[in-house]
Amino acid sequence: MKYRLAIDDFELNGYTLISPLKGQNPIKIGEYLDDGEAEEIICDNILENIPTENLMVFIRALSSKLKHGGILVFTGTDVMMLVEKYTRGEISIIDFNKILFGLKNYAWAFKLACITLSDINEICEQVGLKVLERKLDGTEFCIKVQRA
Repeated sequence: MKYRLAIDDFELNGYTLISPLKGQNPIKIGEYLDDGEAEEIICDNILENIPTENLMVFIRALSSKLKHGGILVFTGTDVMMLVEKYTRGEISIIDFNKILFGLKNYAWAFKLACITLSDINEICEQVGLKVLERKLDGTEFCIKVQRA
């Protein structure tokens, strides 16, 4: 099975969506997936909704839900790239704050953490995941890792 954890309600073809907009809590992954069940899990802009001190525990829990050889994909906003963009005058203070803190139009739209691609790369390696791909596009990152 393939899963997408997100705070939106976009249904990606071939993936089961786990989202607060469906009354679910993507952070409590153990309620939805058994160990070794998933071929792939996409965490689409979900990491910023987890306090930084809990990221390693969350990523370790996610990796346990993967089959051996399974893929985990994380997307998010790289706070250092966001700061650079603001410092260069490429975005307004209003847009900077919306991106940094979330839109705040419902409970899950409040961000709780600032992260970078390097932070997530390091955590993934520390929990034993193999980094397959890293992309940085403006302020947005994507990292693809694999369970041994």
